[in-house]
Order: sequence, then C-alpha cells, then structure tokens
Amino acid sequence: MMTFTRIGGAFVFGLGLLSFGCATYVNIPGQIGDVASHNPNDRNVLAVEAQALRAFAESLQLNQPFMVRTLSDTESRRHLSMLSHVSEHASPEVIDRAPLIEVRQLYIRGLRARVDLVYSPAGTSTEEGAIAVGYAASGTRSSVVTAYLKLDTFAGWQVTRIKMWRMDVDKALQSARHAGFIVVD
Repeated sequence: MMTFTRIGGAFVFGLGLLSFGCATYVNIPGQIGDVASHNPNDRNVLAVEAQALRAFAESLQLNQPFMVRTLSDTESRRHLSMLSHVSEHASPEVIDRAPLIEVRQLYIRGLRARVDLVYSPAGTSTEEGAIAVGYAASGTRSSVVTAYLKLDTFAGWQVTRIKMWRMDVDKALQSARHAGFIVVD
C-alpha cells in the first residue's frame, strides 16, 4: 500500500511541474534518439541560460563590454531581453577584442541543470563579423566552463558551482555529452 502512495505522490508532483510549464527534460543540442525538448526559447531554458551567464560573468568580474552568444535558434527578441538579466555590460553586438561568452550546450533534468559555456578572453580578434575562437592575442586560449544549477522553490534557478575545464574546447564539449553528467551536490 505504501508503494502505491509513493507512486501516486510522484505522479501528482510530476503533473504539478508540467502544469507550471516546466521543461523537466531538455537536451540542447539534441541527441540521437532522445525524447527531450530541444526548444531554446522555452522560459526555463532561457532562465537557466541567463543565470549561468550571469554567474560566470560575475565570477570574472567583467566591468567592460563583453559579447554574449546564446544557444543557436534563440529568437533575437528573447536573446536581447535575456541580456539585461546577465549584465549591464553584456552585448549582442560584435565588439573587436572584447571577451566572448558563448552558450554551447544546455541540459535540464528536473530540478537540476548544466550549462556548458565557451569563454574567449579579451584580445580575441574579429574578422568580417565572425569571432575567431582559439588563441587570443595574450596567448591565452578559449576554454570551456560548466555551470551547475539547482531550481530553488522561491528564488528560481541558482548556480551552485562553476567548473573551468583544463582541456581543449572540442574535447571538453564532447566528453560533457556522455551520460552521467549531472553532479548531485
């Protein structure tokens, strides 16, 4: 009898989350054969993305204009409205030799989320409107940063941890796509 009560309670809780419009299972980019949402314009996706960008920009203490690229296929009006929640210095425009923070991957699993960002420090040059990601003029290299988030009932999505990877960008992003990536604090 206790088992049916637990199953019923979990079912009601799940329906409650769905009724609030929560994206409880998201993979961006999509993975072969998954049933997850891939919508970068979902309000939970945008909230997770904005909190991750904000926390990382604050950790860097960026007090100069920096470029932000959100997930591909994000509507431009949503991209622009999100930037005000990130930082007063965040810009969608290409700014020569300004730092760039780019959202590459985002995963939501119920009340936990993970966002993989690529950070290119100041000094990265622009060529014909395209960002040259790689080695910056200072000799530093673009790096992958992972933000782990948790949904708080009253405060919304909150970053619990930020991790800077010490490996090549492509390798770090590829290794992050494997199962078991959500860290439970």
